[in-house]
Amino acid sequence: MKRLAFYLLSIVLCYVLLESFVFGIYSLTNHRYFSFENTRKELRIVHKDTQTDRFGQKIIEAKPGLVDIALHPYLGYGPPAGLYEYANDSSEVMVGITGASVSQQFYEDKAAVEELKKTISAIPAYHGRPVHVVNLALAAYKQPQQSIAVMLYLTFGGRLDILINLDGHNEMVDAQENPTFHEIFYGYPTAYFWHDVVDPFHEVGENHAIGKIMMLRMLRQQWADLFEALPPLQYSVTALTLWKYGDLMFDNHINAIEQIRMSMQQDNRLLQGPYTPLDTDELMNRALHVWTEGSLLIQKLSELHEFRYYHFLQPVPNLPGTKPFSEKEQHTVANQREQAMDVACYAKLRVKLPELQKQGVKIYDITDIFSKTTRNIYRDSCCHVNHAGNMAFAQKFGETITQDMAVPKH
Repeated sequence: MKRLAFYLLSIVLCYVLLESFVFGIYSLTNHRYFSFENTRKELRIVHKDTQTDRFGQKIIEAKPGLVDIALHPYLGYGPPAGLYEYANDSSEVMVGITGASVSQQFYEDKAAVEELKKTISAIPAYHGRPVHVVNLALAAYKQPQQSIAVMLYLTFGGRLDILINLDGHNEMVDAQENPTFHEIFYGYPTAYFWHDVVDPFHEVGENHAIGKIMMLRMLRQQWADLFEALPPLQYSVTALTLWKYGDLMFDNHINAIEQIRMSMQQDNRLLQGPYTPLDTDELMNRALHVWTEGSLLIQKLSELHEFRYYHFLQPVPNLPGTKPFSEKEQHTVANQREQAMDVACYAKLRVKLPELQKQGVKIYDITDIFSKTTRNIYRDSCCHVNHAGNMAFAQKFGETITQDMAVPKH
């Protein structure tokens, strides 16, 4: 019994001596006393760090706003929800909606879509036939994405009787933003979406470095999990010091590889495309050409596939005289930079309307659609509208199509 007590006392004494020794060494090398509280906090941070990743974050973390968007072989990203949605039977009146986020949000407003369907179904040529509306629009799209989406829809077996295209803003404004965001070609998809879609496709060397970093992060977390799973270890200076220095080793190794990764030469051809620096006027003229040609291509498709094409120049809040702002809108849409850009861009867009009309495109300037509306319409300084705005679009679309179809073809 005495021998057992001696052994136990020796073990306790050795443990106390070891703890004291480690405590002293730690305090001397770090110039501060060991803190159980601070070290446990650090341990728990690493233990809980399952989602945060400052190295290779784009590999494992979903991007806000891009949950349903992926790289697409023809459209850049997408596809629009209705790209593979075809007629249920030959009697349906197929109505396509294309454009960007304003068009997409119009489609998602079920009451507005029902209003449009009601108006179209009342047209004598479509009387008694069910109306089927398909969405060929997606946030941040700009020409030529609309014309490509329509072409793909028809190529894959879709049929259209009517196509509504509501656009103009992104084609000019976002095309100018592309060169200032990672120097992306103006004709490529809108920069802030295209960048996030393409960014995960790193060079082979960078992928190898990211793989190493991710493996070290996993081992680092498992090292912390071991000490978190055994609470008694959290009361030992020796155990916590062992964890701390092990964690520091992982952190130093990760940082060293990250420095190597950051120094690698980036090949941004996939992201940037045939980027060439252009002055503002030349950039606007080229963007305008893409918008014009995109609409003409859809017009040619409409002639080939025998559907009616209606192109609407979308309204934006920054054009003077097009909307008496409510008190709420005055705080939402006030942006001098955006206003100057929109005014310049829309001046160029409007010049092209007669040219498009001369070539057979039924294009309508509806930038003043809210000119007599004092209620809240715009939700932001860009162009997005609320339910009342969508209902106004539905009424305008319906009236335009009804009036056009009432005119006999020559």
